[in-house]
Amino acid sequence: MRSLFCRRLILQFCFIAILFYFFSVDLVLFSQAKKENPKKGLPPQILNFSPLSIPAAGQPIKVTVSGFRLEQATSATIADGRGKVRILGKSRKIKPPKDDLVPKFGDSEIDLEVTLSSMTVSKNLKLTLKSNAGESKPHELIVRGNEKYIMEKEPNQSFASAQTLTLPIIVEGKIQSAKDVDVFQFPAKKGETLLCKVEAQILGSPAELILYLHDRQGKLLQVARAQALAKDPEMKVVIPHDGIYYLSALDANDLGNNSCGYLFYLSLETQNSKKPSK
Repeated sequence: MRSLFCRRLILQFCFIAILFYFFSVDLVLFSQAKKENPKKGLPPQILNFSPLSIPAAGQPIKVTVSGFRLEQATSATIADGRGKVRILGKSRKIKPPKDDLVPKFGDSEIDLEVTLSSMTVSKNLKLTLKSNAGESKPHELIVRGNEKYIMEKEPNQSFASAQTLTLPIIVEGKIQSAKDVDVFQFPAKKGETLLCKVEAQILGSPAELILYLHDRQGKLLQVARAQALAKDPEMKVVIPHDGIYYLSALDANDLGNNSCGYLFYLSLETQNSKKPSK
């Protein structure tokens, strides 16, 4: 009996030892797999570029990206190999005008240096950011051609300080702070048709623009807001008489910061003229 009891005890011990061995092997393999395949999380997300456009070729240009998880970005790429882009320094935390607007403005920004090749034509770029968690969705950066172009210049908050334009022209501006107003003036003749196309939200800018057109006497001729499915406003006005006209732009919610950029495509159309091409 004692011998039988000892044999059973030995068998039970061996069985437990075998189970412990296989459990230990599985635990080691699981730990190694976890180290080799860590949880990646989400890749960076691009919301907006500042500036919204760059020239087709030339010197390296600094472009600031707003979005989420930008601190994870390790590199940036341009589709089709039309140039080079590199990250400049570390990302910075940003604070939107209001806490509930973080989804529109993002929580961080980072600077890139973009250099287009000499063969690049005026075709918009698709730019992405990469991290260990993956690649962001491509975001569009406007590439300008030979169109007449000007940057908005401050101060231009009133008729008295309005920035003078000669149409046709593309204007790139920014609603820089809360309640900022950008005012432009230009000459026009009776019977011409003013065309103004805005690109802001369609490019990722959080700016919700309203446009106002006044004549030199201060009479309001038209107000333009985004309509229906359109993200940005458009304006089309037949000029009533020769003279100077004022085009004003402001944010519908009186918001503004470095991300609130916009592009205006402005022209005066007659039978023998065309608006600036994009």
